[in-house]
Order: sequence, then structure tokens, then C-alpha cells
Amino acid sequence: VILLMCDTLPFRVGLVHIFFKRFGYMMVTFGMYLFLTVLVGGMRLTSISSGKTIVDLWNTSYYSFFSFFQKLVAPFYYAFIIKSSIQLGMSEYFTKENWLNVKD
Repeated sequence: VILLMCDTLPFRVGLVHIFFKRFGYMMVTFGMYLFLTVLVGGMRLTSISSGKTIVDLWNTSYYSFFSFFQKLVAPFYYAFIIKSSIQLGMSEYFTKENWLNVKD
């Protein structure tokens, strides 16, 4: 989806701020999900490399919290990614006629 956004006319001509108004929800959710996934994965790798078991990892309260929160954010992330992909497939994001008279 990020690559699709970069290929649209607003990115190419500098109307990025208007574009982020339309897809801000997806960008925030993407950032949260990416951060949580890297955090949980890093915690898992650190635990495994230090010789702890999976049970020890799940017994730590912060891992359980971050893992639960990541799984809570995941459905919203996937729904917003699908919605954004469908919207970015529309021709209005690739033709200049729709963007000539855009006001902030």
C-alpha cells in the first residue's frame, strides 16, 4: 500500500498533505502495528537467544500486554490496508483532472 501511495499523482506533484488527510487513519494504524510487531518480535528473539523458554516469556506481564495489544490492533490494520488498497485502485489518484482545483 505504501508503494501504491508513492505512485499516485498527489505524491508526484507535492499534494502529500491533502493525501494524508484522506489516508491518515491507515498511516497511524500502520505505524502502530509495525511498532508493536517489531517490539513483540524483538522481545521474542531476545528471550530465545538468552535461553528462556516460551513459558518464561509469556509469564512476563509486559510481553503478554504488548502481544495482546498487537493482536487487538491487527484486524484494524488489515481492514484499513484492504480499504486503502481498493481506494488507491481508483483512477482519481492517477489523473490530474481531479487534483487541479483541490483546496486545503
